[in-house]
Amino acid sequence: MKDITRKPTIKDVAREAVVSPTTASYAFNDSPLLPESTKQRVRAAGEKLGYQPNLFARNLRRNRHDTPFRTGNIGFVTLDRNIEDVIYMPLIQAFSQEIQSRKKHPIYLNVPVDKFVGGWQPLYLRERNLDGFLLTGILTEEAVDLFQQFGIPFVILGNYNLRARVPMVKTDVSRGVSEGLDYLFSLGHTDIGLVSEIFIHEYQQEVVREYRDWFRRKGLPLNELWIQESGCIYEGGFVPTERLLGFSQQPTAILVTDYRVACGVMKTLERHGLKAGEDVSVLALSGNEYVQYPYLIDRIAVDTEEWVRLGISLLMEHIESTQKPPVTTLFPYTLHAGITCCACKKRTDDATIDPGRQKDEK
Repeated sequence: MKDITRKPTIKDVAREAVVSPTTASYAFNDSPLLPESTKQRVRAAGEKLGYQPNLFARNLRRNRHDTPFRTGNIGFVTLDRNIEDVIYMPLIQAFSQEIQSRKKHPIYLNVPVDKFVGGWQPLYLRERNLDGFLLTGILTEEAVDLFQQFGIPFVILGNYNLRARVPMVKTDVSRGVSEGLDYLFSLGHTDIGLVSEIFIHEYQQEVVREYRDWFRRKGLPLNELWIQESGCIYEGGFVPTERLLGFSQQPTAILVTDYRVACGVMKTLERHGLKAGEDVSVLALSGNEYVQYPYLIDRIAVDTEEWVRLGISLLMEHIESTQKPPVTTLFPYTLHAGITCCACKKRTDDATIDPGRQKDEK
């Protein structure tokens, strides 16, 4: 019985193409000594068998020790359960453009988190076919330790509470939240709610911490009922907003942890006859990845392309000199004005709540 778990070798390819192993090796190395027809036959055999050359070993044989960029491959690696999360797409696009502009080869790898922690190893990492990579997704101390075992330089992109042993580029969430709340405060808002789908990840937890700290620094009373989450990823912010609108005292402004979720907040307000930018202010924290959504929402946003470029620059430095101490770099947020924030209007309960749905705060 054929062992389907065994990886095809150069000898298998040579046998399939009816050439010697040496000729097959020359073909994969694009040797000028071989005719193009032979190269094509060998490559076709390799593709048929699923053969993948070990680029790292090949480049070592070429004695390319004069540069740390041995393969020319730079990776963008996501560790996640949901490989279709749209948040990664603008990051990958920005990554691909920047790497190509540097005359390198962009490689995207999605690594299923459960399989990876269980011992599965992607071929590009196992055979060191990357010179370095950016890493993001669902990261834990254990996962970072596993990635370090490959001996490939990498930089973490995102907000994680990890030991400072790997270079990391975080977004300056605390400052972004503070600046967003300051903006709402400048419009006269002191009754400000906070909406998210879930508060389990480091990013959302940092938002909540800074939200509470801001009220403390301002000496303003904090209504804990105005911190609302649905507890479900991809719920969209509908349920938390419904809860806010059901309280006898409602916030005059809502800070939202994500632009996509803010769109759900907008729809919920509309269903209740409220208009953002007139009756209530809505401000979203965001990268610029959700510009395709229909609402022109005021945002405290990160420039995704510049964020990724900074990560790549640090990665290139790390590849050139792995002896540099790992540093955590903070990337700023900036205000992008839309049409959903307005000066605070002090409202009576009767003007904002339908008597039929008013309920007591618990």
